[in-house]
Amino acid sequence: TCPTDPTMETPEVTRVHFGGTDETSAFLTRLIPQEPLAAFKRGGEKGFFDSLKPDLIKRLEEKLGVAAQRQGDLFVVKLPYSWEQVSIFGLLANEGRAEPKSVKAYPIGRTRHKLTGRYIEGLTAYFVEGTITAPHHAPLTLKGVHALVQAENLFNPAGID
Repeated sequence: TCPTDPTMETPEVTRVHFGGTDETSAFLTRLIPQEPLAAFKRGGEKGFFDSLKPDLIKRLEEKLGVAAQRQGDLFVVKLPYSWEQVSIFGLLANEGRAEPKSVKAYPIGRTRHKLTGRYIEGLTAYFVEGTITAPHHAPLTLKGVHALVQAENLFNPAGID
């Protein structure tokens, strides 16, 4: 039988890797197999890619009627709010006012993506504005406040771009 812990290194665990070309280089990324495989069986390639997109990003796309942008394993959606409004939302959600921090080449989460601009780190997302750079990716310039969330079902979220 297959262990329920998808991170265990045993012969019984199905290993799923996702590979392709992303802008300038080839990549190969290991995934947690259960959901991506099930999503592929249900919905083919579209279902598979949808399993990588974070739920928050999907909900924002639907509610705001916009499409997310992506840089590697990061998804971003432009928000119709000012920094002042996002700071107030932080007050309501975290019981403490969140002020944007200005940064230069700041590593986002545990990734190799770096932000030059402003950000607030939320509970489930970063709120960012500026330019994001990463090895093997074109810079992504974001004007206005954007919600940023890393892809789901990554085996080692810190080890990829």
